[in-house]
Amino acid sequence: MPTRRDLAIHIGVLSRIGVFDKLVELAKEHHVSLDDILSDSRSKSVMQARLACYAYLRGLGMSYPEIGKLMLRDHTTVLYALQSQAKKDKRRRDRQAAADAAAEGARAKSRAS
Repeated sequence: MPTRRDLAIHIGVLSRIGVFDKLVELAKEHHVSLDDILSDSRSKSVMQARLACYAYLRGLGMSYPEIGKLMLRDHTTVLYALQSQAKKDKRRRDRQAAADAAAEGARAKSRAS
């Protein structure tokens, strides 16, 4: 685990590249600190905040190795997290589409009666 001094230096790097404020904002939205996100914690709130940071940085066009370096993680960790979330999102959309189709079928059947 990085020391407080290591984190302070790392936060300076995040500030210089212009993402520090957004990462702090994402941390606050999830009720955690940036130190928590950069730590080894695996609590649900920290993991969700970390994932939001990965997605934000990826949206900026950063590569997985760049994100991994900034977030003190291996790039494969970032890749796996984002791919897993994409799969969960797809399953959720598919379930919703199936539920919507079933409801529409029931409405059409009741109108035909």
